[in-house]
Amino acid sequence: MLCIALLVAEVSALGKAVLHKRVMDTEVEKRVTGEPLMSAKLYALRYYICLLGPIALISGWELGGLPGRAATLVLYEIVAPLADILLGSGIVGEKLAGNRVHRVSTDVIWFQIPLYLWVVAHGTMLLWMTSKTVALRWFEIFCLSWASGLVTSVSIAVAHELLHRRSSVDRSLASFLLSTVMFGHYRIAHNEHHRRVATAEDFATARFNETPYEFVPRSVFGGLIFSFLSERNRLSAKGEAWCTLHNEFVVNWGMSIAFIGLIWLACGIEGVVAFICQALVAISVHEMTTYIEHYGLLRKRREDGKYE
Repeated sequence: MLCIALLVAEVSALGKAVLHKRVMDTEVEKRVTGEPLMSAKLYALRYYICLLGPIALISGWELGGLPGRAATLVLYEIVAPLADILLGSGIVGEKLAGNRVHRVSTDVIWFQIPLYLWVVAHGTMLLWMTSKTVALRWFEIFCLSWASGLVTSVSIAVAHELLHRRSSVDRSLASFLLSTVMFGHYRIAHNEHHRRVATAEDFATARFNETPYEFVPRSVFGGLIFSFLSERNRLSAKGEAWCTLHNEFVVNWGMSIAFIGLIWLACGIEGVVAFICQALVAISVHEMTTYIEHYGLLRKRREDGKYE
């Protein structure tokens, strides 16, 4: 109930915060898709479904009992896939498929609001989760952190979207999300992934016949090592020391360590274990998604040495 109240209260404030964003012109959309702006609203509805995750988790655990505590699993494993099937592959996207204009602006307010609401929901849920562990047994802490990790795995996807924005506010929110799932180096690694994707050099592309158990460690540690070395080399080229506030790797991981310290002081070792466990689950879910998306893809090298 607390989460519901906070989300509703933030709608007006966050709505104002995104008004400065460029909103798609209704007449332009009519010419492109043959539909008014309502089509974008309907298409954007699917992105609000993720907000049910924190609500289900908090409400279920507060209500108690097996049904309540299983609510998150039911939502993510049954309800979400069914909703995705029922909503279809996209109202606006299908109409744009045969048109010269292939992109619907992601600056439309209906697409912005769920991103910012998610940041609020994410922070609220983690505060609740860590404080909840004080009164739980270790088995319950494990179950709660596992369910929380399913929810916070969405935060990596939201952070990915925000990282590709030009706004410094959006990028800062992305850093906050990633730091709270101990994945602060993701932006650095992901930029390299864009360049090397579907090549043998990419640590985030699953090779043919590579199992998930082989891929996930290679991707996680490959991205971690690359990000550290990349920032160190970048600053070294400028004549700067690597351990400074100009080092994004250091700053974001410093935030993660700071969060752990604050949780330790406020909630003890139970809160720290829950925080780390939810982060591991979130990262694992993200990496498994990456495994499926890029499995077996391989670009050929052209005669000029570049990839196709």
